[in-house]
Amino acid sequence: MSRRSLAHHIASPRAIVSVAVDAEHSDIAAYILMLSHAQRRDDRLYSLAVAPTHRGRGLAGQLLQECERLSHAPNLYLEVRTDNDTAIALYQRLGFRETARRKSYYQDGMDALVMIKSKSQ
Repeated sequence: MSRRSLAHHIASPRAIVSVAVDAEHSDIAAYILMLSHAQRRDDRLYSLAVAPTHRGRGLAGQLLQECERLSHAPNLYLEVRTDNDTAIALYQRLGFRETARRKSYYQDGMDALVMIKSKSQ
């Protein structure tokens, strides 16, 4: 996601952002952006990123669980690249299940899996 796109989404009143900060180096270790829709049943986990130097420490899982806690919707959904096995495995461990596939969803032509989690699980 570009900085401009991220700034646009963060400015939205529908945005919920959680950030993990590396206090020792004063930089962002990871962030997650969720878009909340008052008229819809589902909140969308729009973007999740973990800095390469901070991967493997459980930050993505912690941020996902924080969004689940903050969400008022009964369901959370997301799109993930079909070639991102690490992310897919994480989402499955946290209770997300595949519900659809979006062909050529990404700019490079890669498909996306649509995954959803019911918070009542």
